[in-house]
Amino acid sequence: MSTVLYEHPLNERIRNYLKLEQLFAQAYSCINSNISIATSHQVFFNALFSIQDTLERNDVRGDLIKDLEKLEQNLVVWSKAPQVDNKHNRQEIQQWLKLLSDISSALALILKFIRLGAEFIEIEADSGFYQDNGEGLLLLRIKLPKEAKYYPTVSGNKFRYSIRFMLPCEHTGRRYANQATIFQLARC
Repeated sequence: MSTVLYEHPLNERIRNYLKLEQLFAQAYSCINSNISIATSHQVFFNALFSIQDTLERNDVRGDLIKDLEKLEQNLVVWSKAPQVDNKHNRQEIQQWLKLLSDISSALALILKFIRLGAEFIEIEADSGFYQDNGEGLLLLRIKLPKEAKYYPTVSGNKFRYSIRFMLPCEHTGRRYANQATIFQLARC
């Protein structure tokens, strides 16, 4: 069965990590991109400058260092668990990205272990609404069948979260899915 995956951060740290992950993906995609040079450069530089802006915040760097130290301490436990010159442009882009590759790798490792920290369980939400305790959680991952007509909207924080499923509506844009809704949830 083909599925669609949604992720919702439950704190600012994970929100920043997901933002950086997406920005790195945009920047790396420009290396082998077949889109026009002007568009590719604009996407690349927008992503690069956004990465720099985000990393200049002291809390992000500190969070990355703390999380890497935690990973280092827990690694043993986790290891036991089952256009001018396109070549000239690509080389420069690769050099710039190489300067950030350690951060990108660290971020990928942290998010991988957070995501692997929980398995998906199937849940049936009465009336298209689900709510639970968020204490100790960092990230919600919601899987829906690709052919599902509904989609999740999530609100929450580190104490509590709720998931309401919505349906597209011609008149209002969207409406509540008031029927029982089946989805998969990983509470990371």
